[in-house]
Amino acid sequence: GHPLSGDACRRRPVLKQPRILSCRVPRNPPKNLRSSLSRGVRSGCTSLSRSERSGAELNTVWAGRLQIQIDGNPPQQFAVAFELEGSPQQGQLALLSPLGSTLANIAWTPAGARLTDSTGRTERHPSAEHLLEVRAGASVPLVALFSWLAGQPANVDGWTVDLSNHAKGRLLAYRQQPAPAATLRIILDEPPHR
Repeated sequence: GHPLSGDACRRRPVLKQPRILSCRVPRNPPKNLRSSLSRGVRSGCTSLSRSERSGAELNTVWAGRLQIQIDGNPPQQFAVAFELEGSPQQGQLALLSPLGSTLANIAWTPAGARLTDSTGRTERHPSAEHLLEVRAGASVPLVALFSWLAGQPANVDGWTVDLSNHAKGRLLAYRQQPAPAATLRIILDEPPHR
């Protein structure tokens, strides 16, 4: 089945203790790169301690679990682990199985978006938001998502976000319009640092 449908996404991922991954591209990467590198999700990423993160110029990578519930006919629910990096203009979203293997990788630029599934099959879309709407059945506001993950409210037509538990690494967003209604839940592996 496709990574955003079927039994693989209905299982709830079991993840280890929370973390935020941070990335810097090393000048001479070691030969034995971490498993996320060998999966090709990104290059040069490591899990850094808080003291290492504070002094380095790093690009934050959001990691955790996400669930999309769509109140359609029939109702649908997708739950996966994820790693998100980049910006609304250019970035990538890796959807991961409970064991950490990549189910799908979504990469986007201003020129469009590309989904690559675990078999290597690729499909192209005009934008990441379009891709998510086609594959998940609900439009997810990517620009707002980056703001929400940073703890900043962003108004999006039809969406209401609850950031009251952001400090605990949780966010909840509801979409009432356009139908069908949808709920997006995100639990970060590590709460944001202030």
